[in-house]
Amino acid sequence: MNVTLGGRDFRVLVDSGSADLWVAGEVPDSESTSHTATIKYNDGTIQGEVRTATLGIEGYTIAKQAYITQAVDATHLDGEGILGLGPSRLSSILGTMTGPAGDPPLDRLFKQTPSLPSYISILLGRSNDPDSTVPGQLTIGEVLPQYSDITSSPQLPIERVDWNQHWMAALDKGGIIGPDGQPVKASVNKQLKVIFDSGYTLPQVPKAVADAIYSRVPGAKYVNISATATPVWTLPCTVELNITFKFAGVSYPVHPLDTVMDDLQGPLDDSGKPSCVGAFQPSSSKQPYDIVLGMAFLRNAYILMNFGDFVDGALTKVGEPFVQLRSLTEPSEAHEDFVQQRLAGNDTTGFQKLLPPSEEDDTPVTLTSAERLKAYLPWIISASVIGGLLLVFGVAYFFVWRGGRRYRRLHEPAPSGLEEHKNPEKPSPLGGGNHLPLPNPYERDTEALTRKAGAVDFMPNRSPYKTRSVHVMRDSSASSTERLLPATPGSMLVSYETVAKTEPLVSEDRPLPNPYAPDLDLPQTTAPLRVKKRPLPNPHEYGTPRIADTFDLSRPVNASIYLLPPLNFSPADLSLPRPTPHSATSPPL
Repeated sequence: MNVTLGGRDFRVLVDSGSADLWVAGEVPDSESTSHTATIKYNDGTIQGEVRTATLGIEGYTIAKQAYITQAVDATHLDGEGILGLGPSRLSSILGTMTGPAGDPPLDRLFKQTPSLPSYISILLGRSNDPDSTVPGQLTIGEVLPQYSDITSSPQLPIERVDWNQHWMAALDKGGIIGPDGQPVKASVNKQLKVIFDSGYTLPQVPKAVADAIYSRVPGAKYVNISATATPVWTLPCTVELNITFKFAGVSYPVHPLDTVMDDLQGPLDDSGKPSCVGAFQPSSSKQPYDIVLGMAFLRNAYILMNFGDFVDGALTKVGEPFVQLRSLTEPSEAHEDFVQQRLAGNDTTGFQKLLPPSEEDDTPVTLTSAERLKAYLPWIISASVIGGLLLVFGVAYFFVWRGGRRYRRLHEPAPSGLEEHKNPEKPSPLGGGNHLPLPNPYERDTEALTRKAGAVDFMPNRSPYKTRSVHVMRDSSASSTERLLPATPGSMLVSYETVAKTEPLVSEDRPLPNPYAPDLDLPQTTAPLRVKKRPLPNPHEYGTPRIADTFDLSRPVNASIYLLPPLNFSPADLSLPRPTPHSATSPPL
């Protein structure tokens, strides 16, 4: 396209892969900025002084626009240059001149004209295509009327990066259809990152993609040629190859004249004719993108680039940047064009066959961790659910098991006591039936250190002797007084240690009297006892033991066994004859 700089016309190439303007030749009325800048392209470098001049582009005027002056030589012809249309992060001048004075041309245009929509459109022509009469066209803030339906095409969001920002979008999975009509394997596993760069002549693709397109063509060779710095695929010019790219579910077929280009020629083929060069060449550069779609693709798609918030220093937020595409190639018409241009009107494409696919696949495509994980996601979810259920059941079983071990029924018998109580039928050495001998009440409790302390152990004035108790005989002939007396030879009373398992009392058993009752009347007896009447001790009298210190009241009143201290009786009381039964009408003591 043509622009004016300082009033002089320059023919420039529009490049969506850079952001600066440079020209070769003298620019009238330009001013120096005392800065220099360098632009690095894939096939060379531009370096020169940064100057300013008035720029005229598509009817708009931008005053004091910064540009780079390139010296004229055999590679850089006078009056030519490049106009960068990429995001401002690609600007080398802006990196040298800070502030609005160093902004790229489109940024300055959109900022000085707020009413102008911040998008451009690019249409590239084909020089050897009879249907393409326009070599190329750029619009700013509007679209070409014949392709106005591009605004309804899917919006492809721009992938943002911290550096080297381009017009980069994501290709569909399986979005490259090869000459055999099948998706290229290298594009199946992930969405390849694609940048749209109108300054590239030969699109750059992963080597596995280039191999899938060209390696199966009979006579194809991967060789070095003088026009390129890296090896390229060369093949006979008469071979028709049709490939397609897919974005957002929409197919964009590539014209076979663009798949195999005759602008560049390779070595002679087997018939002695020059070979053509495959347009989609392998690239091994490590960039944040996988594919560069240049002129060979953009001749087949009209593209709209919306800058959105890419405009440096925009006053308002206008939204995220995006691109839209409209297909320009109709496959049947493209086939007819190829037959006319390459086969001189003689269609021999029906006899062309591809070689069998190779088993080798050196795809340089790397999957992200999220994409690797996605293949195993169903198994991970299933394992997590099963593991969680097993954990819940394990915890529940543990608590149920522990609860079962601690549970004991309310009326379950207590554990068995001392070994000597296991045989209650053992006759007592004192006679008088099957009873155990009376233990020594003054014997020390040797198990006090190992026995678990209870409430009784903390009672005041409690002696550290082994607890003894007096068992009440079930002999109804014994009086209540005799039941309180220590066992004597020949008597029917016996005292033994209390055990947990005690046979319940029968109906004739009577509870011991309550020592705290105001009237300590003894139960009814069949005959009066001839004992000396002694008054109850006065608990408040000095030197007299209190009742609470004399009797062990730790047991309930109605219990059959009392823990009593030794009773003191005089010899006269112990020598009383055994009482005889008498009638129930005898008066009480």
